[in-house]
Amino acid sequence: MGILLDRNSLPFIAETKIGLAFLTLLLSRSQIIFNGDTTTVDDEEMREWKATFDKFFNEMEGHWGAIFPPRGAWGDDVYVWQFLASVAVGAGMEQQHILVTECRY
Repeated sequence: MGILLDRNSLPFIAETKIGLAFLTLLLSRSQIIFNGDTTTVDDEEMREWKATFDKFFNEMEGHWGAIFPPRGAWGDDVYVWQFLASVAVGAGMEQQHILVTECRY
């Protein structure tokens, strides 16, 4: 995730169906690792992941509404909601508030 953040425009990637699928995969797998068996993850790794997630969230701030397809364009926006759910699991209360506020139509 760190390499992706450093070398790409995250809002641009998140505006594509494939990009959201990839980001959902990365976020959901990281949640399994960091919220699952904590005996395999030390405190330093947890801090690094939190910093990476915060960087990801900050880059997406102001762009959350743009990830939705135009009305009627694809007819299916389940992948967007899956992505938002994977983001919300790792987000803090303030981040969740920002996420909900920006995603309102």
